[in-house]
Amino acid sequence: MDVPDSGDQFLPEEQDPVGDVVSQSFKEQVLRELQKMKATQRLEFEALERLQREKHEAERKARHLELELQEQRRKLSLNEEQLTRTFVAAGNVEKQREIILHEDSGSGSADDFGTNDDGDMATEADEAEQNRKERILKRSQKTLQEAALPPRMEVASKNGGTFEGGNGTSKTSVKQKKKLRIAAEEAERWRKHRPKPVPNFDHLHAQLEASAKKRKEFVRRGQVEEDDDAGTTSKDKGSEFFVSRAAELADLRERKEARKQRLLAKQEAIRQKKKQAQDKLIARTRASVGADVMPQRKPTKSETLRVQKLMADAAKKQQERDREEREADARERRREEATRRVRAQVRQSENIRRDNFAGNFVDLKDLDTLAKDKAREQRQQFKEAIARNREKLLAAAALRPSLMERFTTTVKRETHHRAALEAVVKTVFEKDLSALKGILTDDEQELAVEMVAADNENNGNSADAD
Repeated sequence: MDVPDSGDQFLPEEQDPVGDVVSQSFKEQVLRELQKMKATQRLEFEALERLQREKHEAERKARHLELELQEQRRKLSLNEEQLTRTFVAAGNVEKQREIILHEDSGSGSADDFGTNDDGDMATEADEAEQNRKERILKRSQKTLQEAALPPRMEVASKNGGTFEGGNGTSKTSVKQKKKLRIAAEEAERWRKHRPKPVPNFDHLHAQLEASAKKRKEFVRRGQVEEDDDAGTTSKDKGSEFFVSRAAELADLRERKEARKQRLLAKQEAIRQKKKQAQDKLIARTRASVGADVMPQRKPTKSETLRVQKLMADAAKKQQERDREEREADARERRREEATRRVRAQVRQSENIRRDNFAGNFVDLKDLDTLAKDKAREQRQQFKEAIARNREKLLAAAALRPSLMERFTTTVKRETHHRAALEAVVKTVFEKDLSALKGILTDDEQELAVEMVAADNENNGNSADAD
């Protein structure tokens, strides 16, 4: 029986309330963290903007202070110049006043002398004197007004006349500072590169001799004290030394001579061994090649010299390699000796520890010895491979033709190749060029065609002659 469709499949699925609560709390936590991060970023951004504003404000204040300082310096220089001009103008006014007074006094005395007997001219002279004084006063006031300072400069001059604190000391300018700095640097440079005084070598030599004598005396005194402590006199010891030293020196001399002879014999044996090895190598190479490639002929002087030079170079390189091998072996022996000593110390300490231990020990197999043996065997195989490669290289170098022999060798090879090709074409294929396709190369094919054509031409000429 069919169940009617009630539309339940279109309803939303039921969700887990616990999962909803967890997801909601997680979302809230994430939102809180994001809000905290945004707040922190906003605070950092505001702090950065505040720092930038403070920096710009400080730079603006510094520029403003610098401009004010330059303006005050300029005003100070103007004040000094104006004061100088004022003092000069005041001096000129005084000089002009003295000149005018002198001229007026001269004219007045002359008038008095001319009108000595005239009583009516006395009042005119007084009026002229009064007019002259008024004229001088007006001229002085006019000159002072022309030489007067502006109001602000006058106030500054009354307050002190200087920039910093009115202490009467002017500030050093930039050019003066630069000049002083350059002068100080030049003096310091001259002081550094000033020639050093020449030492008294006689005094130094005397000090050296005195110190050496004192050191020798100290050493001798120590030796004498050691001899006294030993209980033997220096005379007895000296006699015993010289009596027993002769035989010891003779023995040392003999051993040194014997060692020298052994070294010479060893070097001669090594030289003979190398020579025999080279002879064997040359004989082997000559036997491996045929008589056609390397004919038996007397070598030229250049070849002999070249071979001798190559052999000398090879011997020198061999000596260098032997020396390096000996040094490597010596280093290896020293390393092995150090390893042996360390191993002995470790073994001794291990034995002591085992003796003091009451339990049982289980010895494990040490792989160090096997690894060293394997490494030593691989090293020996590598050396043998290098020696074999060296022999091959020397054989190849000995067989390499010289510049004068290369052309002859090439010509011989081409002649032999041509003769072999001609024999193959004539005897095997019987001049059938179609059978040679795919067997010979292009150059050999062309050469075969030329051979067949030349042979046919020779046969035709012989037939015509008959």
